[in-house]
Amino acid sequence: MRIVKGRIHRLLAGAPFLTRRARVVHWAKWAADQPGAATSYLFGGIPGIGTGTHTDCSGFVVAVYRKVGLALPRTSQLQYEKAKSHPRVARPADLIFYNYEGPHSHVGIKIRRGWMIADQHTGSGIVRVRIDYAHRDGRASYL
Repeated sequence: MRIVKGRIHRLLAGAPFLTRRARVVHWAKWAADQPGAATSYLFGGIPGIGTGTHTDCSGFVVAVYRKVGLALPRTSQLQYEKAKSHPRVARPADLIFYNYEGPHSHVGIKIRRGWMIADQHTGSGIVRVRIDYAHRDGRASYL
């Protein structure tokens, strides 16, 4: 414990301070590791992560960012439009967008160089996948 401005704060012994960016990556990985994550896809589903939830790619992104206190728009197109910035090089926790069925029609969360986590489609659900540079059509950051 330590006292700051007359208040007692309990410090987590040995727990590292995680940046918001690191927490986004943590929650995305956590979601991909949950039982049933591979069958969780549902187009237009309610944003959520964890066992028993069913959502689509943009809903997955909404749910992960909600865990770190950020509210994002519901669709991938609006997530791209309303982003704080569109960096030339994406960092972990930034959003990667694809043109599969129209501009910015799919989105995932970058977790490290060449890899992202996304709620892909029926049958694959929330998974770690290589970034598909051939169909990528944008990057965005809310951090």
